[in-house]
Amino acid sequence: MKLSPTIAYFSLLAPCYVMADQTSLDHLMDMSLEDLSMLDIEMDTASKSSKKLVDIPASVYVLTNERIQRSGARTITEALALVPGLTVTKHSETEWFVSARGFHDGLFNKLLVMMDGRSLYSPLYGGVYWSDVDYVLADIDRIEVLKGPGGTIWGGNAVNGVINIITKKAQDTLGSHVSVTAGKYGTQEVSLRHGTQLGNNIYARAFYKHKDQAQTVSNEAQIWTSDTAGFVLSKSLETRKWDIRVGGERTTYSTPWYVDDYTAPNNPGYSYSLLDIESYSAYAQFNYEQETTSGGLLKYSLWAEHNADEAKDAPGKITTVDADTNYNFEYNTQHKAIIGGGLRYIHLNLSDYDDQLSPADVDMYARYYSITSADDVIINAFYQSELQITEQVSLVAGVKAEYFEINDSIEFSPQLRALYQYSPVHSVWTGIGRAVAAPSYLDTHSYYVESNGRDVLLMLPTADIDNESVTTAEIGYRFIPTDYFSIDSTFYYSAHDNVRGVDYISNDDTPYIEPDYVYLAQNNADYSAISQGLEITSALEVSRNLRYNLSFSYIDLDATWDGGENSDGSSEPWFEMQQQLTSLQMQWDITDSLQFDLVAKYQDTEYNEIYRQIDPYFSMDIRLAWQKHKQAPLFELIVQDMNETGYADYWGEYSNEELVYLRVSHDF
Repeated sequence: MKLSPTIAYFSLLAPCYVMADQTSLDHLMDMSLEDLSMLDIEMDTASKSSKKLVDIPASVYVLTNERIQRSGARTITEALALVPGLTVTKHSETEWFVSARGFHDGLFNKLLVMMDGRSLYSPLYGGVYWSDVDYVLADIDRIEVLKGPGGTIWGGNAVNGVINIITKKAQDTLGSHVSVTAGKYGTQEVSLRHGTQLGNNIYARAFYKHKDQAQTVSNEAQIWTSDTAGFVLSKSLETRKWDIRVGGERTTYSTPWYVDDYTAPNNPGYSYSLLDIESYSAYAQFNYEQETTSGGLLKYSLWAEHNADEAKDAPGKITTVDADTNYNFEYNTQHKAIIGGGLRYIHLNLSDYDDQLSPADVDMYARYYSITSADDVIINAFYQSELQITEQVSLVAGVKAEYFEINDSIEFSPQLRALYQYSPVHSVWTGIGRAVAAPSYLDTHSYYVESNGRDVLLMLPTADIDNESVTTAEIGYRFIPTDYFSIDSTFYYSAHDNVRGVDYISNDDTPYIEPDYVYLAQNNADYSAISQGLEITSALEVSRNLRYNLSFSYIDLDATWDGGENSDGSSEPWFEMQQQLTSLQMQWDITDSLQFDLVAKYQDTEYNEIYRQIDPYFSMDIRLAWQKHKQAPLFELIVQDMNETGYADYWGEYSNEELVYLRVSHDF
């Protein structure tokens, strides 16, 4: 498809970035430029208390509901591609990878992801299963992103960043919302929500979302079906508030499946079938906040979640129970502090997936466990101070102590940060912090087998494996000359230790599978790495009708093998890469009823020369929306990847073919 002159013109402009807290076109028209500026945007993720972005000595970013909606994104993962420093790719139309500051792979374990403060990180999987992360996009208030180590506040696995998906308050979603999407390749989506007031200061919201989507654009018959539903009940008083959240999701799909028989005369023989896969989860969460008589703020959070997954590469049933509390208080007007702690209980049921491998029955890929069940806990406590040294200088210092039962270890995650606002328009900040990532049960207690019909790869676990850690030094600069223009930049240098590797150790006979064409590999923590990079965002509010958002990031990653009995250094090239990411979002309100939006993304990644290199990837999405008046339905035409450029990563090449959608939504 050729670009029209108008699209080409706007894609070549030198736009800037605006962090605007917008809600709807009509509301936007009534807002002042000061309301739209980053000066007044606040986030909670950096310190578990509300702070303005300009006052946070860290690399932070807020993706608002308006930007998510107007990007044309169908999923949360698609929207995250607008955040500088986040790499978002897809293995298929339904399977996504999201990482921060390097180490991009399917088992990315260095990013803590939460929804309304509830952790979505799987202790079994060692990452986030993004296919199950979904919500009614209209009801997401914002996505807060803290890049760099967040271990002092958030604990384990907040190594390279924290993503907190924050949904709207129940009192802000009164009435009904209906959204229907239809597109190429069998895509169908329906979102329903109804909010109501049940009593004095008591509000409720119920929602449901259904999706049908082809796993690959080349096979429309292979449909993933997912259903997400939930309920929110909240009460807000002058000095205290609480909310209850209950929900869950279910995903089903069928996939072609091959099983090889290496004992067959034609060595190997194979059988084919259509494998039905189901996964589901359910959660319940209770949050409570109360202002104390001394002016402090006390918060409690308790949630439980159960996940079950039949997927061959990470099957199992997981139940987690989390309790978290923190207290914000002031010693005086110049000294604020937060103290808190938490506990996570984990129960795993793996009894259905502990079968022994057999050369006569080798799946194309599958995972087996050396245990049938497990129970463990994670316990933490932290303290952090915020000091206003002078009118221009502020300091943040804190430390978290955390106990991981999985490897009987205690870790400390300290941080020290400073902010210097040397003029009303210029400020610099710097900081250093440490965070850790505990091993997953896939690392310590699982065998992974993969067959290509000629030979077999068997990946062995390492039961006694150390925690990964990172120490990151950062320096940032912010320039905000007006209420409608800003530049925010960060340079970071990270030293990673005990980085996970998977090394080939032999192709000898093994007690698991008899043939000598079995290649053995083993998990290990025998690598260290240095990553360094630059992240820049800028903002320009040209007028009330035209806004630009631009982000750029660069990363250089280099690894070193530290030696070890379970490794040979063969994973070292895997971590070596340089990458540039650029994204542009334009929001143009042509009239009060007509909107035109454009999102352009560019990615240039170079891996170690022993791997197949990737051509630079450029994509462009457009959105055209029309709403006669604010009580009328909203019609959106969305074209994604209109230049039809393919993308390849570690896992091979997947074509981002042009996709066209029509979405109709109505609030009443």
